[in-house]
Amino acid sequence: MDPGGAEGDDALKGGLTAPSRDRRPGAPSIVGFDRYHYRYATGHEGDAAVVGFASGKRQITLYLEPGFEADATRELLARLGKHKTGKGGLYLKRLSDVDPEALEALVRWSVAEIRRRYPASEA
Repeated sequence: MDPGGAEGDDALKGGLTAPSRDRRPGAPSIVGFDRYHYRYATGHEGDAAVVGFASGKRQITLYLEPGFEADATRELLARLGKHKTGKGGLYLKRLSDVDPEALEALVRWSVAEIRRRYPASEA
């Protein structure tokens, strides 16, 4: 199975539709959905996608709000199925390996958390 094939396309059509898609010039393989502006206490600031999606030969990557250690996300990750996590990435080998309801709930949590943290950016 090639995560970059039809299964990746189904994920894009299914739970990850959004009013605006923005392919970033520096990362052409990442599709970003909506945008928000962040500013940290250190003064560092920038713009980022609310949710990012990349489909490669070996894995599907969802770029979500960091916070996989939160109680709500730990429960969803336990239900999700086969996956790995990084600081802000959720890595899947196949969509057929995961619970689609848990995946959708994780994406919804991430979007809600970004909107809560950065309300002025209208993410």
